[in-house]
Amino acid sequence: MTIQPKDPRVEFVFLARYIEPAFPGGNTLNVTELGFHDLYAAEGKLPAYWRLWIVGRIQWRSEDTDRKFRIRYAVRAFNDNSEQPSLVGSYPVTIEAGQPSPFPHHASGLMPAQFASYLDMTMPAFGTYVVDVLLDGMVIASAPFALVPPDNKM
Repeated sequence: MTIQPKDPRVEFVFLARYIEPAFPGGNTLNVTELGFHDLYAAEGKLPAYWRLWIVGRIQWRSEDTDRKFRIRYAVRAFNDNSEQPSLVGSYPVTIEAGQPSPFPHHASGLMPAQFASYLDMTMPAFGTYVVDVLLDGMVIASAPFALVPPDNKM
């Protein structure tokens, strides 16, 4: 299995340890450990339960105008023959492509949409995993990470 090709509307997708609003009512987030790749299982116990966060931004096309989209998530082992993890909780997001942009660098004339969600997952073994981002059921981006034992010298 491989990482899915990215939809050209996706500007970025990153995994993070934690996110929180930078100030009440704002669109700005404080993000901890943005873009990490390795999770160290401190106690070495399996299966391992983790809460991760995912953040991303989508640049809309003109044909997306006034449409609502549902963003969901999936987690899988990188290799098909590996034990598969379980996504036990997440926060699907509905976003709309309709806010006009006053900025000339937004070619579609629409403001981009940012999304953020938590992912609660259980991983049965040490190894490489992938979080897929789905827009209306289609994979638009993927973010790989590894669950490594506490004595790993990577």
